[in-house]
Amino acid sequence: MATTRVGPCEDLRRESPERATLRLELLERFERAFGAVACIGSDQYLYFDPEQPSLRVCPALFVCLGSPDELFEDWHTWERGAPQLALEFEVPGRPAEVSLATMLARYNRLGLRELYHFSPEGTPGSRLRAWERCGSELLERSVVNERCFSPLLSLLLACPPNATSGYELLVCGPLRLTTELARAVA
Repeated sequence: MATTRVGPCEDLRRESPERATLRLELLERFERAFGAVACIGSDQYLYFDPEQPSLRVCPALFVCLGSPDELFEDWHTWERGAPQLALEFEVPGRPAEVSLATMLARYNRLGLRELYHFSPEGTPGSRLRAWERCGSELLERSVVNERCFSPLLSLLLACPPNATSGYELLVCGPLRLTTELARAVA
């Protein structure tokens, strides 16, 4: 089973109990589903430019299929390759210099294949957004009724329509990959 690690991102200082609960539930679910074939991290820095260490991202969750099973402090793409999928949570009070546009540009440079952005406190109907790599760019995909499908991991992400809290994100689907598929994707 792959080793997961919860990291030291500064945003954790502003993490609400609801966000922490959702993030850790998703981490546990992804670890159970993909831990044998992937390295999974949560709130850890991903560095993608060795010349500019201040350029980094810190997703709530990321998955790197086919990666070795070992502990890590930070993720350096020039050493380990780029994770294929990341899930970002909107963090209230995030500094302006870390806007969504800035984050998208950074994830694009990182080489990510799929990015999902969840705004638990956003307006219903616009809380979930998705991007997928097409050539050299991350392009926004259609999200219908706050549901979208991850082609990489063959799962559905959805905001429940009658949720009692904005901090509910469902992950449905097979949530299983064969070792052969993980090797092919890596």
